[in-house]
Amino acid sequence: GNGYTLRNVSFDMPGSDRVGVFGILGPGGEIHNVCVDNITVKGRSETGGLVGYSNEGSVFGSYVKNGMVTGAVSVGGLIGTGYWTEIRDCFSRLNVQGQVIVGGLLGWSRNNTIWYCYSTGKISLDNSVPANQPYVGGFLGLDGGQGNYRSNYWNTTTSGQTRVADGY
Repeated sequence: GNGYTLRNVSFDMPGSDRVGVFGILGPGGEIHNVCVDNITVKGRSETGGLVGYSNEGSVFGSYVKNGMVTGAVSVGGLIGTGYWTEIRDCFSRLNVQGQVIVGGLLGWSRNNTIWYCYSTGKISLDNSVPANQPYVGGFLGLDGGQGNYRSNYWNTTTSGQTRVADGY
């Protein structure tokens, strides 16, 4: 990213999975210093402002702000779903809406290392499809366990969420 900012971006793909600026971040993939300002992302599952799905990737010093991420399942401001992913010095300052597994920074988190990150956007559920357990949190939608978290936060007032994550 070299500190450049990507502005006024829109992905209108409500029938697609793994939607974001980067749809999939695979093993060994790294994103450094990518900034996104004024973004609209519409996907189905594994939808995020920066990354839809990450497995063993790394995201450092990156952010998304001003805009909206919407999806059905596993929706996050920065990353929709992350497994064994390292995330450091990142933030999400946009609104996130979904039906199940919805979080300010990540929708679904499992075995991730997340250090020095935050989220401040409004987190809301689309109740058009009732869910028995929606899994929603200000920072993570669902913590699947075995994560390594350090010095992260979310804003309870702007997010409308008092819990960091379901399952945490």
